[in-house]
Amino acid sequence: MNYRELQKLNEIIETLKAQPNSDENIQFVLDLADKSMQTETLKTLIYNENKNLISEDEAIKSDTIQFTKGEVSDMDKTFKKHFIINGYIAHVRKCKSGKNSFYFVIRYRRNGYNIQAASVNLHEAKRKFLEKTLPENIDKYLVKKQKSGLNLLAEIFEEWYQYKLGTINEKGLKQYESNFYALPENLRKKPIEKIRTIDIDKILKDVKPRKYEDLRTLFNGIFKYAIASGIITHNPVALIPFKRAERQVRDCLSVEEIQTFLR
Repeated sequence: MNYRELQKLNEIIETLKAQPNSDENIQFVLDLADKSMQTETLKTLIYNENKNLISEDEAIKSDTIQFTKGEVSDMDKTFKKHFIINGYIAHVRKCKSGKNSFYFVIRYRRNGYNIQAASVNLHEAKRKFLEKTLPENIDKYLVKKQKSGLNLLAEIFEEWYQYKLGTINEKGLKQYESNFYALPENLRKKPIEKIRTIDIDKILKDVKPRKYEDLRTLFNGIFKYAIASGIITHNPVALIPFKRAERQVRDCLSVEEIQTFLR
């Protein structure tokens, strides 16, 4: 129910107040409005659920597929942490295999894992994918990355990321990962001991306050980890001031609060 509909509902209630049995009629209208909002919510949930499962008859070439909490319950614990942080999502492709036939490929390539499963049936492809994520199978799909030996910033970030798994909330960790890989590649692939304060300052001076706060916190965490690990002796973030971004707290009205407001 949008703002205009709420206004119209309020006008109807004002009209009913002047008529006999106003309380009964108003309650009837509010009950209808309540059911309407519940129906809209239900439709939204059904739409989102259906969107996650691609119909086998649709001519979709590439999309994402989302798994449920129940489906990931048997996954290897380490892999499951990464998968949950990524939003229970994997990529799915619908590939043509003949004149009138298709097959589905579900693929996950993140955090050193390379898993894919295929079938002409989407549900069977999901089953195969989940089977490969079981503790006894997952090591087959973990791609071992060879370290450069140069202590690149990206390599230290990966170590820090693994260290932080389970110690901070998943949403925050996913945001740190997203922010890091949005950094310029030449900085990510630079040896950490060669990164200077000016390199970081160039990044931070061109971003908005909230992004500044997040990136400064991220850089500080990575360099502190590197110092604690004996990789470097100084923290180039120390000279860069921490600036907390202003925040506005917005709370949505509940259904009960909307009804109280209308009354």
